[in-house]
Amino acid sequence: MHATSTRDNSSESSKTYTATEISAALGLNLNRVYQMAREGRIPCIRAGKRYIFPRAAFDKWLSTAGNQTAA
Repeated sequence: MHATSTRDNSSESSKTYTATEISAALGLNLNRVYQMAREGRIPCIRAGKRYIFPRAAFDKWLSTAGNQTAA
């Protein structure tokens, strides 16, 4: 008997986004999402080799991204 995961993959119940979800939301290539994460341009947490995108931080960043002006 194999143990089954109890994690709900529904993005509605998760407190984080996956890189794939970020990619789809921004209309960017997955590699570009990882590049932006490495550069600190997208809010994320680094856990070893993984990038974790907190839903609240990303949603706030996305809602204010259009309000920034170029210097």
